[in-house]
Amino acid sequence: MKLLNNKFVFLSLTLFSKILLNLVIVFYIAKQVSLDSFGEFILAFSFSTIFTMFFDYGFNLQALVLDSTNSKFKETINAIIGGKSLIIIGTLPVILVAISLSTYSNSLKSLLYILTFSGIFTSFGNFFLNLFKIVERYDREAKGYAIQVSVLFLTLMLLYISGNNSVINFSLSILLSKIIYFAISFIFYKKWLRNKFVIHFDKIKKQITDGFTFAVHLILGTSIIYIDTFILSYFQTAEAVGLYQAGMRIIMASLLMSTIINDAYLPKISLNKWNNSVIKDDLVKLSIFLLIIIVSLGFTLYVFKKEIISVLYTDDFLVLTKYIIYIILIISLRYIGIIPGMILTAYGRQSIRAKAVFLSVIVGACINFYLIPIMGLEGAFIASLTSHIVLNSIYILYAIPDINRIMSTQIK
Repeated sequence: MKLLNNKFVFLSLTLFSKILLNLVIVFYIAKQVSLDSFGEFILAFSFSTIFTMFFDYGFNLQALVLDSTNSKFKETINAIIGGKSLIIIGTLPVILVAISLSTYSNSLKSLLYILTFSGIFTSFGNFFLNLFKIVERYDREAKGYAIQVSVLFLTLMLLYISGNNSVINFSLSILLSKIIYFAISFIFYKKWLRNKFVIHFDKIKKQITDGFTFAVHLILGTSIIYIDTFILSYFQTAEAVGLYQAGMRIIMASLLMSTIINDAYLPKISLNKWNNSVIKDDLVKLSIFLLIIIVSLGFTLYVFKKEIISVLYTDDFLVLTKYIIYIILIISLRYIGIIPGMILTAYGRQSIRAKAVFLSVIVGACINFYLIPIMGLEGAFIASLTSHIVLNSIYILYAIPDINRIMSTQIK
């Protein structure tokens, strides 16, 4: 019981830290700069998030299903680190050249450079701390996030006192917090495994190949949230981009609990995937919990939409109240997709998730290009909602046989 209590405490602390990071990065910055400047910042932040997913390559998700008692565990971790490093070395120059050749303003290019480098430190920091979930050392991730939040709060406070509130300075603060976050996570990792990093290109190649479906799912899954933003930035102003991503940030903040749920349940389901009675008990409890979350979030966001937007942003963002139904529906669909998504991953059908995400992104992109020129912001929200409907439909279609088999088991 003590272990479970500690697990809950540390997962809650991690969740709280992630909420603070989202508030600091988006909600606080939105209150300190103009809507146009916020639009530029959030566009650069969106691009850097996609770049970070490239750097991650789905290795974090792949690592959650590893067995730390396996004799090849350290060897696999070495191969993943080598794969991450190789991917970064290969993609970073392309990204930097693309930024320099783009027609974006100099200020936006500077933001892209800074936040792209912060993504590298974020990727490695997340990976090192993610490994501790395998051995249920959730305290390591909680401490890493707490330190990152503390550094970011301190630097933002210094910027506020000195009156240097600009999106460039905010981005540099984020970069500093990510560097320290990476350093802490690396120290934790080395104290735990103490393994030497040895390069074996054949093993690295195998790890990259094996992780491809995880990478596709991660990158395209993140693109569902951001593809609308990129297309919107092509047809609309930075102000429209800022408004849309403000809505998306409300969605992301509401979905932070989903990350904790996935990280807590996926390793257990993977470990007990042939023990239907154990999984059934977990799925019943999780289903009830998810229903409570969906109803609670939906009710709160709808009834207090004006107050929430005014508190998180400024009155300039109140136009988002027109699209609150879309926001609530997207949040609900994301939570509904948690169980079928975990089932597919646990039973080795990650390729189905990757294909589902790919199709969803294609559908979303097509609808975006058609609706945004006609409907503007609303077109982007409709495209995102449609993408999530397609994604969940495929997840449920392929996961339902396993779910039915599990739920038909009698709990002893």
